[in-house]
Amino acid sequence: MAGTKSPRRLRLITINTPKGQEVQIFVEELKAKYDFKLIHQVCDVRKGFQKSEEFLKLNPNGKIPVLIDNNHNALNISGHPFCIMESPAIVDYLSVRIDKKRLFSFTHPLERCEMEQWITWGISELGYMTDECIHFLRYAPQGQGKVIEHHTRNLLVAYHALERHLSGPPPLAAQDYIAGCGKGTYSIADMVTWPSINVNHLCGLEASTLDDLPHVKAWFVRIGSRRQVISGSSSKYETAL
Repeated sequence: MAGTKSPRRLRLITINTPKGQEVQIFVEELKAKYDFKLIHQVCDVRKGFQKSEEFLKLNPNGKIPVLIDNNHNALNISGHPFCIMESPAIVDYLSVRIDKKRLFSFTHPLERCEMEQWITWGISELGYMTDECIHFLRYAPQGQGKVIEHHTRNLLVAYHALERHLSGPPPLAAQDYIAGCGKGTYSIADMVTWPSINVNHLCGLEASTLDDLPHVKAWFVRIGSRRQVISGSSSKYETAL
């Protein structure tokens, strides 16, 4: 239509870590259902781009990922795009602005509340413990065994919490997905939780850990088999476009 202004592309600055994948997977799911434009740029943290003056204008906290929406000006800064930092905020922003049909969230307030609870848990509890385990295993000096053991133990507590939730309270059947009535419905809660479980092998856990958590294991395989999840955690997010 004449005079209609086409929306500009969103730009995602990311890195293929659990935090990046929380957004990347949602982006892939949205692309499969909606016609919207987004390009991604992979940040090489080894070169310190995330601490550069250029990047700090986008995210004063100097961390990845960041979403840049060139369709809107930043609040109080004319001519500067609206930027969203922190993966849960980015996911929420995309959900509100792109997922108009609520294909990956809920309209019922109680189901939506359950989803939001588990999103918060997946990032602040599971995600935090995952990051701590990986950090101390890779970078802690010798003699930090008790610290590593502490974080690993807390991570297992989080895994068992998810196991109890997915197993469902008797006599209800187990859930296929984290949030929603009945067996649940695939949602953002699954997308932001899966990446942390996907790196369990980097957290000092036994290889058989998921074997001892049958409902978590079944859920992990179910989510990981989705084409968009595979794409959102793939090597395409390791090379800058």
